[in-house]
Amino acid sequence: MALAARRFIVIVDGSKLVPHLGAFATPVEVVPFALPWVRAELHRAYPGVEARERIGTSGPFRTDNGNAILDCSFGVITDPAALDTALRAIAGIVASGLFYDVADTVLVAGDDGVRELTRS
Repeated sequence: MALAARRFIVIVDGSKLVPHLGAFATPVEVVPFALPWVRAELHRAYPGVEARERIGTSGPFRTDNGNAILDCSFGVITDPAALDTALRAIAGIVASGLFYDVADTVLVAGDDGVRELTRS
């Protein structure tokens, strides 16, 4: 839906702000039958990356589309566009959680009120 919107606003609290991308694991959506292949390709392309399947309260987590999520620890991400493109080129990966270019405005709520961050 974000891609179809004329203006996309994200609302978060201050805990979502980090000094650089990669401070937390990046979610990667994967077609379930491709999980072994995707894990192998991630380890080949990004040696040392940790790719853990997200587990829900009743077993492996599945998206609304029935896909799995791998939480991947890439470390500091300096070029999110390049990483997103490389990830999407791996067969079985549907999307990444690198929404670096989707939001027009980010509203950050905190104890001192609400700050507005805009894309430059």
